[in-house]
Amino acid sequence: MLHSIPAKWLLVVLGITTFPLGRCASADWEYTHWGMTADQARLASMGKLRKCSPPVCRAYATTTSAAKLYGEFDDGVFTFTVFAFFEQWSGRLSAIELKLWDADQTDALVRALLAKYGEPQRNSNGAIIESYIWRSSTDQVTLLAVHDHRVSVTITYRPGGEP
Repeated sequence: MLHSIPAKWLLVVLGITTFPLGRCASADWEYTHWGMTADQARLASMGKLRKCSPPVCRAYATTTSAAKLYGEFDDGVFTFTVFAFFEQWSGRLSAIELKLWDADQTDALVRALLAKYGEPQRNSNGAIIESYIWRSSTDQVTLLAVHDHRVSVTITYRPGGEP
């Protein structure tokens, strides 16, 4: 499934270039910083993130957080729909979720993340679900690929590096 890593910068990840993983070592993602409000994140994105409307973000809510902003992100190799999640109780940025547009790029995305973060702390490759989790002292990065009727690939960035 995984082949040799290409020598160009790929997604969220190759150390020399910036990907959707953004600047994970500094506890941020791209133009956002953990703890920002939705207005701060929207302004920092310079128009790349827009306020969610119910039809777009209805499915992106939990009991603890909800997507309040969304947009597109293209790093030159991969294109994603981005959702910015904010805590229900504080209104502060708590996660960034990236949905890969082209499921045929799944293997390349996994290779890019492995090149950037090394071996994951947790990894599971089942017939239907493939997952990888990387943790640092500042962030947690999770890739989840669901191979059901159609492939769905999501990368989630969270602060704190906790399980």
